[in-house]
Amino acid sequence: MSPPDDHAMESGPASLLVHRHDEKLNRMRNALVRGELRQTDDGWLLVPGKVLEPMGSGRPSDALRVLRRTQRATDRYLHRRGLPRPPVEWDRFRVLAESARRHGTLDEERLRTTLRSPHH
Repeated sequence: MSPPDDHAMESGPASLLVHRHDEKLNRMRNALVRGELRQTDDGWLLVPGKVLEPMGSGRPSDALRVLRRTQRATDRYLHRRGLPRPPVEWDRFRVLAESARRHGTLDEERLRTTLRSPHH
């Protein structure tokens, strides 16, 4: 792997989240590769030790199970720290979704404008 020059790297335990999907972004599969990051003469190398596939088979029921588990983990995290759940700015997501629907893909300029706005 070749990290950007402005990122400090350190040898040690590391993980890498990988995914794949079809051309319409359906049938998503992902996996977490755990291992050790080592510096070699050729650059940085992630030596895998274990692969976890948290989404299961890619069925919708597997995705729902992961989402529910993630929501519970998030609730525990926020509760331990005494933090409220941050509000989701659904209006901004709707603008992006509508743009993608109209153009058949995400309008990158609209995305940049939306993300640069003071409400984000």
